[in-house]
Amino acid sequence: MAGPASVAGDVFVDALPYFDQGYDAPGVRGAAAALVEEETRRYRPTKNYLSYLPTPDFSAFEVRGKDPFSVFCECARSLLH
Repeated sequence: MAGPASVAGDVFVDALPYFDQGYDAPGVRGAAAALVEEETRRYRPTKNYLSYLPTPDFSAFEVRGKDPFSVFCECARSLLH
């Protein structure tokens, strides 16, 4: 298995490997934990990573004058016909 990060040309390869077998093999759990630890040290979370985006207009999802169940029933009926 390669190290936690490698360089290919000028591109920095930074990804956790996918293990589809051998979960119980010696060293696999430790290697995965080391990769996660290294990743979390490099990328510290911010308070609000979406702060640069405009606030969504949630009213666009409202259906005025109808209860959610009747809206669901109308949608279900339209899909069945």
